[in-house]
Amino acid sequence: MAKTTVNTVGSEARRAREYETVYILHPSVNAEEADRVAKRFTDVVGTLQGKLIKLNSWGWRRLAYPIKGATRGVFIYARYAGYDDLVAELERNLRLLDPVVRYQTVMLNPRVTMDDIQVDPADIELEPFAPS
Repeated sequence: MAKTTVNTVGSEARRAREYETVYILHPSVNAEEADRVAKRFTDVVGTLQGKLIKLNSWGWRRLAYPIKGATRGVFIYARYAGYDDLVAELERNLRLLDPVVRYQTVMLNPRVTMDDIQVDPADIELEPFAPS
């Protein structure tokens, strides 16, 4: 079992957790807008002392139901580790970005050690995609 990372801020202890978020971009999004959203996501994770483990484009997929008149969307998968305030800030940023139509976050592991997380730089590069 992994050790818990504890950072003390004042008298409060913080626990690191591992999360995954899938966000859906509007189908009319171009590569530049998708990169801008991914950059914002990466910046928020770095600012709040998290670690981005994986960022992957699943490409264009059919939606289960129409969202804002669209039946398809660009799905982006992100896996990261961070503290409690990270998820709230990421979701706030995703909500403010126009190309993002939906997102969902799931906690994968309630206790991780941030020092033990190895990040491959190739895993956090968003692959370019072409319009379908």
